[in-house]
Order: sequence, then C-alpha cells, then structure tokens
Amino acid sequence: MTQTSTKDHESQNAPSKPRRRRWLRVVFVLLILCLIFTASCGLYLRRAMKDGGYLEDWDSETDGQVLEDVKYGTESWQVMDVYIPKKFQASQMRGAVLFIHGGAWIGGSRMEQVGFAKRAAKDGYLTANMEYMLYRDDVKSEYSITRVLDDVDAAIAKLKEIGEELGCELDRVALSGHSAGGHISSLYAYSRGKEAPLEVAFIMARVAPIDFHADAWAPNLKAKSVAGLVSAMTGTEIDAAALENPDEKTEELINSVSPLSYVKPGVTPTLSAYGAKDSIVPAGHPRKIKEAFEKLEAKSVVDVHPADTETPVFDYIEFPTSNHMLARDPDCTMRLWGLFLSYSKRYLQKHEEHGDVLNE
Repeated sequence: MTQTSTKDHESQNAPSKPRRRRWLRVVFVLLILCLIFTASCGLYLRRAMKDGGYLEDWDSETDGQVLEDVKYGTESWQVMDVYIPKKFQASQMRGAVLFIHGGAWIGGSRMEQVGFAKRAAKDGYLTANMEYMLYRDDVKSEYSITRVLDDVDAAIAKLKEIGEELGCELDRVALSGHSAGGHISSLYAYSRGKEAPLEVAFIMARVAPIDFHADAWAPNLKAKSVAGLVSAMTGTEIDAAALENPDEKTEELINSVSPLSYVKPGVTPTLSAYGAKDSIVPAGHPRKIKEAFEKLEAKSVVDVHPADTETPVFDYIEFPTSNHMLARDPDCTMRLWGLFLSYSKRYLQKHEEHGDVLNE
C-alpha cells in the first residue's frame, strides 16, 4: 500500500489560495458593512437629535458665558449650569428660564436639556439647566416629589440671585421640562407657581405625565407600576387594587402628584407637546390635558390680548410621527420653539405697551 507523505497530507488539508482569498473578501465586506452601519446609525442619531432640538452650538466669544456646576443647595445633586447671553439686556428682562431634565424620576441628567438651554440663551434669555433629587437606592427613604419641588424652589431662588448680580430685577420664571421633567415643571407651576421665589410665568412641557390614575397610563403601563410611582412620590404605599378603585385617601394621594388636578381657573399659561407614537407616555395624558384646558375655554397665546389676564392660555402641538423623544418631526420642533419665543416675549420681557406682542 502506498503511503502519503507528510508534506502531501498537509497540502491536501490546507485551504487553497482561492478559498483563502474568498474568505478574506467575505471578512472585508462584512467589516465594510459594519462600518457603514455604525456610521449610518451615528448619522441617524445625530439627525434625530438635531431634528428634536437637542443639539445647539455655543461659542463663548459670540454667544456668552456659561457658569458650570453652580450650587443652589448643599446636597450633591443641587447643581445647575447657568447661561448668560452675550446680548443679555438686563433692563429689558423681567424673567428667566429654568430647564428640567427627564429620566423617569430615577435617572437622566441636565445634559439632556442643554441644547434647549443654549438656544433660549442665544435668544437673549438668562437660562439655567438643573439637576434634582432622583429616586435612587441611597436616598429612597428620604425621597418624595415634595423634596424635588423644594429643589426647584431653591434653583429658582439661586437664579433670581444671579439675575440680581447681573443688574436684572427678575420677578418671574418660565419652566420647561421633558417627560419626568415635564411632570415636575407642570406640578410645580400649577401647585406652587404663584408663591415661588419667582412666579412661574408659563411652562413648556414636553411629553409630560399629567395624571396618575390608572386609565391615563393604559395600556402602556400596568396599574401595579403606576401604583409604584405614586407610592415612591408620596412615601405612602399603595397597591394596584387601591389605584384602580381609590378610596378618599388614595384619591388624595393620586391627585397630589397629578398636575391635572391643579388645572383650574388662573392656571399657569401652558405650551404642551406630545408624540403620537409615544409608547411611554400614552395618549391618555395629552387627551386629559387638552380636555381640562378646553373646559376652561383656554385660547392660544396668539389669540389672547396681552392685557387679558383672565383668559387661560394653552397651546398644544402633536408630533405625528415621533415617539417619546419628539425627534422625528422637525417642522413641529420649529413650531414649538416659535411658540416658546412668543410666550417668552410676552411673559418674560418688559413692555411699555401691549400691542407690540399681539399676533406674533
């Protein structure tokens, strides 16, 4: 029997050069596809962030000064960034803007709202972008939504102090927040806005949870989860059954954390935005806030004369193809910001006559 040499055996088992070249070509193509996919995802994300208004350049030489990590209290989270615009006219302003980030009350950071804060500052307004107490393991026993609202109190007081240092006598503030930040902005404005260190002149609330009854969250969030949110915010434990069939005490707890329960005559002017494709804050929230303002016969800011302080002011924009981040309808982002500037001009600037801010 003929024996095969070791050399012949190795050559028979070694991949042929054509096979090796084909394998290398496959690896190369896959690598190129991966790079293209990664780049596309990056471009898509950047485009979405831009379309949603989250990105904004800032040049200290032309845009103004940024005061970073300004302490507004003694707790580790009580910090904010303050944007002082280059074209800030202290004698023309009576109000500033405070931005509040989202993150489901347990996370997030002020960096989420930095693009909006920069944009408002570039339009001439003193702005701040705050952190606040989050529901975390190390502070769960101390946490309540009341503590969070106290943080907003302290941040507004610090913003007022900074305004005074700049020679601006502030007597009002606008609040703006996304998601949990929208909830905090709304709850603070509606329940404390008149007695705040600076009166809340208006709010811009984006995808704000507005009510903590079970039906507002259906079908996206189960009653058990909503009950958990109410329990965390109030410090009083309730279960799903109590949330779905609340007695008088539970109803008081639910209403205490629901901005909707404070929508009454004299309510703070409100600019509201929601995404039609939002899978986190469902349609019950925009429906309820619209219905509440409709009952008050509210009108758009452009339809109410500046001298009229009795008619409730409310504007609503639905982002038809956007999810929770409101990042797929750039035309709606532009409309929202246009209305924000209309509200800001009316409520944050000084005016000798009212006619110049009507029908902006």
